[in-house]
Amino acid sequence: MEFGHVGVHVACGCLAVMSACCAIPGEATDPPLSGLAAAGPSGGVGPARPSAATASPAGPTATEVAAIRGSAASSSAANSSDGARPARAASPRRRAAGSGAALDERARERRLRSDFADAAQPAAAAVELASFLAVRERHDEALHVLDLACARTTDPGLLLARAGVLRDLARCDLALVDLERYVTRRGRAEVAPSTLFELVQVAWLAGESVTAAQALRDLQRLHGATAWFAAAREEVGAWSRRVTDETPETDVGELRDVFAMLRGAPRGSDRLRLLERLAAPGAGDGGVDRQPVRRRAIAVACADPSAAVRARAIQLADADGISDRGFWLAAIRDESPLVRRFAAAGLVRNVAAGAVDALLAALTRERAPAPFRAIHTALQRATGVEFAAGAVELQQVRERVRARWREKCKAS
Repeated sequence: MEFGHVGVHVACGCLAVMSACCAIPGEATDPPLSGLAAAGPSGGVGPARPSAATASPAGPTATEVAAIRGSAASSSAANSSDGARPARAASPRRRAAGSGAALDERARERRLRSDFADAAQPAAAAVELASFLAVRERHDEALHVLDLACARTTDPGLLLARAGVLRDLARCDLALVDLERYVTRRGRAEVAPSTLFELVQVAWLAGESVTAAQALRDLQRLHGATAWFAAAREEVGAWSRRVTDETPETDVGELRDVFAMLRGAPRGSDRLRLLERLAAPGAGDGGVDRQPVRRRAIAVACADPSAAVRARAIQLADADGISDRGFWLAAIRDESPLVRRFAAAGLVRNVAAGAVDALLAALTRERAPAPFRAIHTALQRATGVEFAAGAVELQQVRERVRARWREKCKAS
């Protein structure tokens, strides 16, 4: 699957990671649109938690990492308290060959785009397409789809979806505008408690402490005696302390919001530092399993516009033992020579089947000296064959090296 950089494939192919930020059983949600949860299809390297391919389709909650809010029911059922959770974005069937999975991805995206273009009432189709894009770390595209839908319909559920995407891009000021518009249209007494809770969080993250405090009071007044509130009491208490200024200045909210900063911090150096804190080997507390956090951070960083951030993400993926073949095939096709250089080493260390063929194909394409040499070294490690590459800065030398590798691999 060829992309400008590897991040698109990372999130959709191998990092099905869920946050335990706010697992509230029986959470009532605000339809009319389907929830967009950031859990991609299983790629064989996901954490020990259930992947999207194996877990119940009901999914966790709307406050998963990179979750976007809503439900697929009609607006008449907007605040049902039946305990239904937002559905996850469906996972395409993962095939054994990376090319087959890539074709599935492309076909599904074409279908979703066609459904959105043809829909007389585009809200549900827009959210389904936006979900597909967001779980693949294509948040800007997801936001564009929702903007197009907003131009065609006034369905208020789109405001919830937009607010979720904006929050996950660390643009909480704009997310707050959409949430307040939604709540104003529906009325505070009519929206689900989870939506009011979202308003509390986004207002606090946007620096609007007065708005956050009012939303918190409304949540307690309207829903304090409900089963939802009882299940969410610990989380609501944590946010209450934030709103009343009882938390350190370094508190940035939920883990979801840390990932949003990893996507949205304006300076690449800041994103690199945050990536190190989240995904470096051994990062975490004591015996707590931090692999889900590390792998989600790697997925986010692999979609970064900075080649330096993407390259570090590939190094961390190598260190974390990510073995999904599609991941490494995408990485070794990255537009940056720096990323391709690290991808060659990671591919040979983490992919058993088909590594030599993948490296030969990469060697045939490669024009930049540094990744060419790295691919040559990776082939030596994969085959046990060693010979000096020479001055690979010269095209004729690279051609000789390619020919020699083809000959040796054919002979073996």
